[in-house]
Amino acid sequence: MSNQDKTLQTVSIALIVVAVLLSLVSYNAIGGIKQQVADLETLSTSISGDVGTLASSIDALSAAIEELSDRPVPTPSITPAPAPAPSPATADKDKVVLKIGYNSAPRDFDPPHYGNDFLNGIDQLVHEPLFRMWWGPSGEIIFKPIIAESYEQVDELTWDFKIRQGIKFSDGTELDIQDVYWSLSRDDPRPGNMIWSLDARIESYEIIDDWTIRMVTKVPMNNLFAWLCQGWTNIVSYDWVVETDNINNYPMVGIPPGTGPWKWYEIEPMVYAKMDLNPHWRGNKPRIDEIEIYAAVDDTARVMAFEAGSFDFIFPTPIEAVESLEDAGYKLWIKPTPIMQQIQMNSAYPPTDDIRVRKAITHAINRDEMVPVIWGKYASVIDSPAPVGTSGYKSHKVYDYDPAKAKALLADAGYANGLDVDFYVTSGREKHLEAATAIKTYLADVGITANLILAERAAMNALTRGARADYLEGKTPEFQFHLNFRGWHADTLWAGDDLFSLYYSKQSNNRWYNENPELDALLDLAISTAPYAERVTASEEAQEIWMENAYGVMLYAAPYIYTTVPELENIYTEPNVYVWFADSYFED
Repeated sequence: MSNQDKTLQTVSIALIVVAVLLSLVSYNAIGGIKQQVADLETLSTSISGDVGTLASSIDALSAAIEELSDRPVPTPSITPAPAPAPSPATADKDKVVLKIGYNSAPRDFDPPHYGNDFLNGIDQLVHEPLFRMWWGPSGEIIFKPIIAESYEQVDELTWDFKIRQGIKFSDGTELDIQDVYWSLSRDDPRPGNMIWSLDARIESYEIIDDWTIRMVTKVPMNNLFAWLCQGWTNIVSYDWVVETDNINNYPMVGIPPGTGPWKWYEIEPMVYAKMDLNPHWRGNKPRIDEIEIYAAVDDTARVMAFEAGSFDFIFPTPIEAVESLEDAGYKLWIKPTPIMQQIQMNSAYPPTDDIRVRKAITHAINRDEMVPVIWGKYASVIDSPAPVGTSGYKSHKVYDYDPAKAKALLADAGYANGLDVDFYVTSGREKHLEAATAIKTYLADVGITANLILAERAAMNALTRGARADYLEGKTPEFQFHLNFRGWHADTLWAGDDLFSLYYSKQSNNRWYNENPELDALLDLAISTAPYAERVTASEEAQEIWMENAYGVMLYAAPYIYTTVPELENIYTEPNVYVWFADSYFED
């Protein structure tokens, strides 16, 4: 390797280190650790110059790393937290390495533990599901059997899935029915997204024969195969689980073998993770040998490292950087998403238990002004609680920006002199604090004082889950908020599933506390095995009822925007926005 190549490699590694360090500072700032941010900002300014200038800053960077080396990582590390070292492929020009800068990285390699759409998709390059959501020849959504070979719906509640034979894990052992049974039925404290989805809906799993598993659901499910596409249903080796004494561990410790085109081989939790090719992959060999994913939470650091050549792919692309990156010749991949952002309002907690107050809040917010200013030109205002692009979605606009109407509604509700509400805002989420500040101003204009309360996401979720559990048990809950941001990703792309999961009166995830018998009846029909047209109608009518009751304020939908080097080709984004790199390559 030439001196120039060595310098460029050192520079690349250094920039990744800076991006990760700035990311750790972002995490630590939440916990009150704010020292040396100024030093890092000074350092990043020097790095923003050309490569020659950066080379002279390595000593300063090393000093910063030394001073930060004993700062805590957000989650326990398997080993002391070193600066990310180059993978073996970095120095081997015969190997092709894809480096990804993302605003998070895996905590571990236990599929149900990712809790993150992008990482769920990344893990499916290693641990495969029974089915994969794919695009058909005419643009329709299809469900490709992957580990499953076929299925039969025996009756309204019973499904049999036959497993494909001859599939091998990356350690060379053959996948069998016990791997599938254990991966899906394991008794563990799954994350919140599993509470509302699969675990809450499956009554039992049963091994029928060496290659068939039976699932009996608690409620009718017209699309169980769609639930078996998700990252938290990925299959791991049961033999490995037993051999490594992980049978009762959640999350699992170590690196479980998978059956996908790559295998994980190294991790520094919440900092980086690396994968290389699975020697037992049954498909075509990918043209990318290794994939490395780095946590680069800080937007500026992520873009800076990308522009200097340290990353080939970054996500999310900061809105402020989109035009400059495009002008510089980088490639933008703009992918529609079944994701929506909204403000949820607690329907059981005065004063937002009054429909007039909820309607006043909705009329008070100028969404048409706020959304493009804060979330950019690609974001669009939405008027439905179902994610855009899902089957059964219907826009139902009933609330224009009308401060006079908002004031009249408040007066009618007995709040002519104004009122106070608590507005919880999740720390670290893109633009939430900025948006909350704008919303606070809009509400103040009609006499509503919004008390902004910054809360860490996991802590807030624990509080709201606890309050909801108390409520369902008939206890008096300790409510945490009147207003709260909420994002939602439609995993199955059927609007009925999302509406039922979020707004059915008895669902544990209904932290809006909606209690509407008419809505419940429609949602029961929407997820049933009734004819498709009837289910679509039920889904549409449910959305109308939800909007007319002002159970929340719908804000926006926006595409995912990946930015890559110009040479990276053929990135495939599945309908549920998982990114598939097995067919990607760097153009010569």
